[in-house]
Amino acid sequence: PAEANEVVVEALVNAIASRSGVPGGKAFLVELSRRADLRPKVAEAVVEGLARPGDDGDLARLEEMAASPDGPGAADAVSWLREGGHRAALVRIVAGLAGRTVPPSPWSHRLRLACPTLRLEEALPWLLAELKGGDPEAADETAQAIDTIQAHHARIARLEARATATRDARADVEPMLDDPDPDLRVAAILSYGAIAGRDGLPRLLRLAKDEKDPGIRRTILETIDRIAKSPAPAAPPAAPEPEEAPHDGK
Repeated sequence: PAEANEVVVEALVNAIASRSGVPGGKAFLVELSRRADLRPKVAEAVVEGLARPGDDGDLARLEEMAASPDGPGAADAVSWLREGGHRAALVRIVAGLAGRTVPPSPWSHRLRLACPTLRLEEALPWLLAELKGGDPEAADETAQAIDTIQAHHARIARLEARATATRDARADVEPMLDDPDPDLRVAAILSYGAIAGRDGLPRLLRLAKDEKDPGIRRTILETIDRIAKSPAPAAPPAAPEPEEAPHDGK
């Protein structure tokens, strides 16, 4: 019976997928993955086998499966690409969907989950099209994905702009640390300490060692002490993870 054959094939696929270096194992899984009549449980086991790292798996075939929304194992392949952090493969898939909508399915649901998880800015054209004309029941999920991606990249842009401004200000102040005018040198030391923070401690320590003016040397040491006692800057908050539905996409 077909059910019995399916059980045997599933057991065989699971055995191959759970072992490394099975002769002909990968080729068997690849060939099996091309069958249009592959049953869901067998397709899931095949995808798991192809997702293995190194020579046991086949990332290229896994991407092909993930890029075929109506093919067997497509939704599972997308999930494995997401869980494995295969950003480039997912970027290629969403780039091909730019400006289009796709029918609601477990595959489109898994792909929407993958986009914010890996912060796929390249997915925004597809997600925006989905928000405007796609599945109304997925609108909240799509909007959340867009918000998460945009917030992440906006935060990076702000941090990069701040870092650039800090580098520019530091570059402007640094030459003044050796200025012959004592008042200008003191002002430069205080500004440099505020801008450079802990990154500036090595330079300030060298200045303190070489400074001949006792008053200026005291200013340098006080600046060093203040920086050393200040709390380390907090890391930026992580972007909120999208709420993930059960693995079967229901």
